[in-house]
Amino acid sequence: MSRPVGRPGDWFAKWEGESLPCVHQACLKGRFYHDPFDGEPCPPQRFQRYLTAIQAGRVLLTKTQKHPTKGHPQRKGYIALLEVANVRTVDGGIEFEVVGRPVNFR
Repeated sequence: MSRPVGRPGDWFAKWEGESLPCVHQACLKGRFYHDPFDGEPCPPQRFQRYLTAIQAGRVLLTKTQKHPTKGHPQRKGYIALLEVANVRTVDGGIEFEVVGRPVNFR
């Protein structure tokens, strides 16, 4: 099985020819995800593209850690492909529910 490939600073990674949004394992509690987007302000077009991609229903769950000097998350590995539903914005952040986990990368 192939593994996803991403680039630093990009919110998407390619897996089997598809560009999928990446989400942080630390924001997942059980089957509920909440990312408050409490870091640097995000350009509206970038946020909308990311939100629209998540609403399509498939995301890559990633292991991340804070960058030592910049404070933003750094991707450290890919955990799973998740199927998601009930995607919504809440106070500038994103929430959704995990409804499936068809592929594990670990």
